[in-house]
Amino acid sequence: MFKVKSKVTIGFLVEKYVKIDVLKFFGNWVRIGAAPGPDGIPNIALKAVVEACFENFRRVFTVCLRKGCFPTRWKRQRLLLMLKPGKPAMEPYSYRPLCMLDTAGKILERIIAGRLETHTEGPAGLADSQYGFRKGRSTVDAIQAVLSTARTAISGKDGTVVPRSTAPSSL
Repeated sequence: MFKVKSKVTIGFLVEKYVKIDVLKFFGNWVRIGAAPGPDGIPNIALKAVVEACFENFRRVFTVCLRKGCFPTRWKRQRLLLMLKPGKPAMEPYSYRPLCMLDTAGKILERIIAGRLETHTEGPAGLADSQYGFRKGRSTVDAIQAVLSTARTAISGKDGTVVPRSTAPSSL
């Protein structure tokens, strides 16, 4: 369970609109050579359309955020089975499953993820002791924090007295 410093609402997701620079950034993020999703629209074509009809796309993404909806069509995926190099084609374990999503949905996901990250890493966001699913924090960091706390407690520097006979020697 995530420990949160304050009550979280989705209000932080709904700014007045999707900012122009944010949409341009994610529009440039689109990889030209990537395979299309279920809509079959090649990324090069989508990128050209976004640039030509920029304001329309900005309005669509803004409406999605304001209404709290994610179009069902953008949730669909196309399953592709890729043969692993050097593996026999007749064996099921020889294939790597890839789920192809529509690029427009990926752009909306990135916009939402950026806003969530800004909120969770801000002053009203996640507690400092939260390590999972955060940039720049890992399981190793969490283990090091626990070991550091244990060492401090064993040494008695935090005011806690731990009898030597009960303190683990491996710390």
